[in-house]
Amino acid sequence: MNELFARIGYRTSGFILSGFAALLVAFGLWTMVSAVFRWMAVTDLRDYQLATLGRDRAGAAAEAQAAAQAQPRDAVCVLPALDLAKEEDQRTLERLLAHARPGQRDALQAAAAFGLALRGKPPGEVGGDDGALIAYLPTIAADGGAHAPKLPGERPPHRGILAQVLLRRFQATWTAGVAASIRDAAAALLLLDPRQPDAGRLHAILLVLSARPASFPPGSLNAQLSSLVNDSVARLTLVRQLIRLSPAHAADLSAVIPPEQQSAEERTSGSLTANGRLDDQVRAALTTPNEGIMLALLPRVLSEGRADLARPLIAQLRNDLRPPFATALAQAEGDLDTLVRLGGDAALYQARISAPLIANGRMSFHLSCAAGIIPHAPVEVRIDGRTLSADKITRFGSLVVAELGGATTAPFEVRLADKLVASGKLAP
Repeated sequence: MNELFARIGYRTSGFILSGFAALLVAFGLWTMVSAVFRWMAVTDLRDYQLATLGRDRAGAAAEAQAAAQAQPRDAVCVLPALDLAKEEDQRTLERLLAHARPGQRDALQAAAAFGLALRGKPPGEVGGDDGALIAYLPTIAADGGAHAPKLPGERPPHRGILAQVLLRRFQATWTAGVAASIRDAAAALLLLDPRQPDAGRLHAILLVLSARPASFPPGSLNAQLSSLVNDSVARLTLVRQLIRLSPAHAADLSAVIPPEQQSAEERTSGSLTANGRLDDQVRAALTTPNEGIMLALLPRVLSEGRADLARPLIAQLRNDLRPPFATALAQAEGDLDTLVRLGGDAALYQARISAPLIANGRMSFHLSCAAGIIPHAPVEVRIDGRTLSADKITRFGSLVVAELGGATTAPFEVRLADKLVASGKLAP
């Protein structure tokens, strides 16, 4: 070493060693600064997750932005701060994708394709469930979100993409105003994140749209909605929106609105659930016919199986308002002929029986139709031309059991209101 110093000179050697020392110091400082920024990014990401769990949207956005500034080249830190619908954030994503580590490439490619799909551009091919969700995105507007996305189950989707697709589907169903689709979309969105900021409203929507009309005890619906949506103005707005979405629940929901804020129509509907026996309400509606009251009463009458009250109410309605209620009544009564007369498919409402079972001197079979409705008309069974008396025939829902009186190989006929349903020969 001394010979080397002597050859190149002690002064030059000193400069060289000083340069090496300076490089080592700079490298050490750079490592320390990088470590500090990485630690800051990790801390910001943790705070972002805590703010998200705490439903603090503004706080979560600020922490995500801080993490991205601390580590602008790390996809894990930058992704939470990006808005994939923005062109400039898409360029940031493409920059990250160009230098992505192998473990991050799939997530970045899915995010880039999703961003393109959000802006109406061809997203390219993406595999797994992410690809199915991205392909489903353009169809939401076309059918109002009526159909849920079908996932192949190859690779689980990234949660952010799934959450955005489910949210957009719910928004589309709400705009379309189809109650059944709104219920399904709200259930999926709530299942993904039960602690989301709008969880109370989603619960309230499901509470109403999943229940049968007139199935809430007095005061129960008001108490449940108040516990789910604390703000009275927001709750009242939601109640009126639900009345428009599901008129069958108008009576239940109108009773929730404070009397001093009710419209005349809401006051009429609300009084139906708050006062009087159902028989008395129907009698009063028939004595002084009021179409609004009768339309509000009919869903409750039908849900309670009161065909005796439904018939006179339906008879008082205008011709253009009768068909849906007449169909519901005919379905409840198993009146297949009326369903066909109201425009139903004759093949769908054709009565038929299952293969008869002969055992212990009895013939058993199920009686129904392709629509699953059980006919309520009297069943007539003929054995070898002889009609069995009514006391020999017992019905248990769709199951019909006939006492044969010893005959086990004779021809048989099954008739419904004197119409032939099936015929054949008994085979034990």
